[in-house]
Amino acid sequence: LGGTVMNLYERPLTQKVNVGDEPIANTVVGVDANWRSESQLITDLVDKLPFYATKELSTVTASAEAAYLIPG
Repeated sequence: LGGTVMNLYERPLTQKVNVGDEPIANTVVGVDANWRSESQLITDLVDKLPFYATKELSTVTASAEAAYLIPG
């Protein structure tokens, strides 16, 4: 499980703002997760298939990410 927060803040050099040089203050929040598990049940089910045999332990892996932009 992990997370990230990034902030970007920019402002023009002068008080008079030109078109395209508007000040910004954006924040990005992100979360990520990884999960891994070994399963003997999946190995046993695969062994029941004809013409296929295995003794290795099966592994199930899942990962997810999400991010949100907070404009400012």
